[in-house]
Parts: sequence; structure tokens; C-alpha cells
Amino acid sequence: LVEKNFISPAELEKARTVYNSTREQQKAVEAQIGVAQSQIASAQAAVKQRESLLKQAQVDLERTIIRAPVDGTVKGRWYHAGSFLNAALDKASLDNERNALWIRTDQGQDVVVVQVAGLIARRILCYVQPGERIARGERYGFIRFGSRVDVYLPLQARFEVSLGDSVKGAADVIARLAP
Repeated sequence: LVEKNFISPAELEKARTVYNSTREQQKAVEAQIGVAQSQIASAQAAVKQRESLLKQAQVDLERTIIRAPVDGTVKGRWYHAGSFLNAALDKASLDNERNALWIRTDQGQDVVVVQVAGLIARRILCYVQPGERIARGERYGFIRFGSRVDVYLPLQARFEVSLGDSVKGAADVIARLAP
């Protein structure tokens, strides 16, 4: 172009300088985009992890809500102050703070549900009193920070779950009472 006098050598040099400067700016922007994309990917992974933790926290909270296993009338309720051993220990059923609820079904079968506080829970709430009706799946109590619930069924009950199975209140059937 310079040889044919289309542009002067000074204009060519100026164009090269602008081109090289623009190219360097483009590389810098591309590097920033790469960093931004990496940051976006990291942020998306962090959000996904937080969503997973939130979901687990919701599941843990749901596990602390106590629901009635049967329809019936509350015949009795007993509270024992007790200690706060690990709820997984056998002796927690006898030594720990606990609240027992005796429910008689309309068919005359007795079911007892015992809320057992654990090492961390240290607070049992029960919202029903003797004489009140309660419906299967109805929320009637709460154990703060989770713990354990023991369900005592009539000997004729047919179990639908096995020892060690994880169950969800108001969703899973643990046993069927004999008619």
C-alpha cells in the first residue's frame, strides 16, 4: 500500500500501532471474561452446594416435627425430666427427658408414642392433652434439634419397615394394625 502510494508510511505505522493496541485490549478483555466465567462457575457451584445444605436442613427440621401415627383419642400423657444422653443409646429410653403419649384408636387398640430428647435437643414440646382427638399424620409435638421417637404398637401389628430403615412422618407406613 505504501509502495503504490495509497497510504503514507506514517499512516501505516499509526494503523499498526492502533491495531496492536486494540489487539492487546482484546486479549485483556478475553482474559477478564475467562476470569469472570471461572468466577461464575464457582458461584454457581457454591449456590448449588448451599441449596443442597438448605434442603438437608429442611429435611432435618421436618424430622423434628412429631406426627400422630394413628387416628384416635389421647388417653394419657406423661412427662419425665431425665438427662440428655445420646438418643441412639438404649438407656436413653429410660434415662433421658421424654414425653409419652397414649393413643387409643377407634377400634380400641392402644399405641404409645414416646418423644426422647437427645444430647443436643434438650427441649420437648407436646401440644395435645388427654381427652383430645388426634388424626393420623397430625402434628402434635416437636423435639428441638431432633432426637428420637419410639412407637409402641400392639403385638398383632404387621410391620412394613425393617430395623434401621429411615422413614418420613406422614409419608411412610411403619406398620398396619390388625383389624
